[in-house]
Amino acid sequence: MLEFSVLGPLWVRSNGTDVDIARPKSRTVLGLLLARANHTVSTGQLIDELWLHEPPNTAASAFRVHISYLRKTLRAAAGVD
Repeated sequence: MLEFSVLGPLWVRSNGTDVDIARPKSRTVLGLLLARANHTVSTGQLIDELWLHEPPNTAASAFRVHISYLRKTLRAAAGVD
């Protein structure tokens, strides 16, 4: 089971063990998603917030990399293939 905390520093735990989300932008994406839990958020909105409304030309592909990293990290932590 994964646990998330967004009050204070963002942390993730799996069965009582801390999960390291090492990439700062990926941690930010996770925080943005958790802050909007149970709401639809567009990729464009997340990109705008991630790069403070000044995204680089490569923002869409970089965003996909961050999402892929989060999926891989969280699936591994949860023990899901």
